[in-house]
Amino acid sequence: RAMVSYGSGQLDNGWSYAFSVGTRQGGNGYVDGVYYNSYSYFASAEKLFGQNHRLALTLLASPSERGAQQASTDEAYALFGNNYYNPNVGYQAGKLRNSRVRNTHEPIVMLNYTWDMSENTRLNAATSLRFGRNGYSALTWNAGADPRGDYYRYMPNSDKTQIVPGITTDETIYFYAMDGAMAKGVWDGMLDYDKFFQTNMRNIDTDPVLSKLMGNNSRSNYMIEERHTDQLDLNLTAQIARTFRDNSRLVAGILYRWNRTEYYDKVKDLLGGDYWVDIDKFAERDFVGEEEKQNDLHYYYEHGHARRVEEGDKFGYDYYANIRQAKLWAMYNFNIAGLE
Repeated sequence: RAMVSYGSGQLDNGWSYAFSVGTRQGGNGYVDGVYYNSYSYFASAEKLFGQNHRLALTLLASPSERGAQQASTDEAYALFGNNYYNPNVGYQAGKLRNSRVRNTHEPIVMLNYTWDMSENTRLNAATSLRFGRNGYSALTWNAGADPRGDYYRYMPNSDKTQIVPGITTDETIYFYAMDGAMAKGVWDGMLDYDKFFQTNMRNIDTDPVLSKLMGNNSRSNYMIEERHTDQLDLNLTAQIARTFRDNSRLVAGILYRWNRTEYYDKVKDLLGGDYWVDIDKFAERDFVGEEEKQNDLHYYYEHGHARRVEEGDKFGYDYYANIRQAKLWAMYNFNIAGLE
């Protein structure tokens, strides 16, 4: 961790300012794929007008990225050899990669005003704005079984009657293992990113409508999505405080908050493919009709086919939640002789 800070103090011209930058870094530790990269910045400037008025502007944020761990089962931990197994990770071109990554950057801008109206009366007013992104990535797929190594059907003790006939890939040999030792020799529990890339690049969509539109580009069967909770948060507040001769004190204020949170899913990495088809994979499995499986039914009605999304595009869902809040409050403190 490293940090550099500086503060000027109040200058003769009434100005004062301060700034700080820092970073905190952590590589892979006990758990594969768990890391922490964080930065921070802060800047503030204040101006004194006369002897009674102060105006200050502040900006601060801490953009960060961290790899996450996911809980698993005792059986998977036993096969892996310890309790630090992380089913979110695998190797891509020989380099360890975590599919579950939290990525945030939410700056806050504040404007503060102070007015000393008299020796006993002070007015404070402030406004703040928070904005930015808050995303959490995950592996998703369209067809086939869960590719994560701790999927219950991959475990040696899984009920063999539930196994889908015809699965004979290297990754599922341990379906038929007679004991845990044999399964351990086959199972490494890691995501196979190289396989994801090969599958996606070879998956040429044969749908005549999509083929005409896409030019026979490859359709991703596996990809990394990023689920977002992005907020735009505005706060306005004002407070007045007055102390009376008998040392009693009145404090009153007003607060208003406006918050808009956008929830949406975004394509982060197509893993070698050219596009992702915006349909509900569970509805595709359970329903025959085209309409039932569309995530964007309006687009389907307008164009006659499912929407194609590429890296950076929103898909699946996109909606807003809104908060409007206002408060008016007052508090009066007074002392009675002999009592506090």
